[in-house]
Amino acid sequence: MKKNLSAIFFSLVLCSCATMKTEKVSLNGMVYDFYNEPVQGASVFVDGKEYCRTDVYGHFTIENKKSGFCVNLVVKKQGYETVSFTAGVSGAGNLAYIKMYSQEQLLYKAESLFSDGAVQDALSVLEHASEAGADTLSVFFQEALILCSLKEYKTAEEKLLSLLELGFDNPYIYLLLADIYQYGYVSMVPAKNYLKEFLSKISDSSVQLRYDSL
Repeated sequence: MKKNLSAIFFSLVLCSCATMKTEKVSLNGMVYDFYNEPVQGASVFVDGKEYCRTDVYGHFTIENKKSGFCVNLVVKKQGYETVSFTAGVSGAGNLAYIKMYSQEQLLYKAESLFSDGAVQDALSVLEHASEAGADTLSVFFQEALILCSLKEYKTAEEKLLSLLELGFDNPYIYLLLADIYQYGYVSMVPAKNYLKEFLSKISDSSVQLRYDSL
């Protein structure tokens, strides 16, 4: 009798496992940005293949997935960071909330983190902004500012000189280079030359006084 009960129990376990393997469920997802606004038209990739795109509300649905399994998801959209993660599918009511930031939102987030003193986090976010297609001037200049705060003047200078080599002629590049030479290297002649370059593009009384004092 005991053997029969064991056999029945074992059969029930097998039936239960078989049922779990064949159960098909759906995974619903919502994609939002930095401001909790829906991201429309984002491509959702499942296990390396594009499956669908988010609707006007940022929603998507992945159907006919086996319960108890994990799904590898990648969400992409032009001008946004790429988000990758693994979602577990465990039964009814599967819901994935996904945050993905645009390049502008990433730049803003980096600036906010830097202002709050989270320097390394700010640099990490700027890497994401660059990958999302943020303009080189904004990324490199913010990176140079952060590097100056860390007293990594040489690397900051290289970032700014790269911008000039790429054809960017923003006056604040010269002003930050002047800061590096005056306060970082304590080298006044190059600092004065960069201040002169800045003043040739923008009239600023405080910078003029600084220039005259060197």
